[in-house]
Amino acid sequence: MTMKTLTVEQLLELEDKENGSFRIDGTPTGMYADRVSYGNRPTLVFILDDELPCKATSYPYSSAPSQKEARIPGQRCFLADNEDLAIAAAFLDQAIRNKSKVTVHGKYVSDVLLVEHLKIENFGFSFSDYKFPLTENETS
Repeated sequence: MTMKTLTVEQLLELEDKENGSFRIDGTPTGMYADRVSYGNRPTLVFILDDELPCKATSYPYSSAPSQKEARIPGQRCFLADNEDLAIAAAFLDQAIRNKSKVTVHGKYVSDVLLVEHLKIENFGFSFSDYKFPLTENETS
């Protein structure tokens, strides 16, 4: 599977937004994190480039897996349980204050990018047992 890298503007211009995974580089401009609502499924919502809502959810409290850390070359990656979502929120808050870019992998469904992986500087956060697809520049 390949993944196309787009800007927020390019994604919003696509006609068929509900098919395929996308990689988006953008600057987060607002965020909301909630660890207790939505049926004990912690949620992180943020806006990229003032116009693209992004939503990430972690495992519910009752089924949080044992703490594991995935190894990805060049970055430290957390598997999203409820504590890791709080760490992601802290890094995202820092990116908002510093106006630094983040990379989001996900699917665009019903006008929201459902986050499968979030990379902030050298830290990555994986949501929903996400597997890394090949990007257009990589070969197998």
